[in-house]
Amino acid sequence: MHPKTKRDAPKVAFKVIDELEANDELNEKRKLFCLFYLQRFNATWAYQAYKCSYSTAQKNSWSLMANQGIKDQLTALKK
Repeated sequence: MHPKTKRDAPKVAFKVIDELEANDELNEKRKLFCLFYLQRFNATWAYQAYKCSYSTAQKNSWSLMANQGIKDQLTALKK
């Protein structure tokens, strides 16, 4: 028996999206980073929302994770 493969990305609750849209401190790309991070909890994968290469994402994703605004937003969204 073959395991089923995932065809769609995990669904995100509408409350999470509404809370992200309400945050005026983050720009659109940082909100998108938070949304992708919550799907897989992988900063490198989430940083690729900026349309960059994997190696660039590996080098720069830590800087977004160190950003206090993003830290606060992710903490609030995880609850």
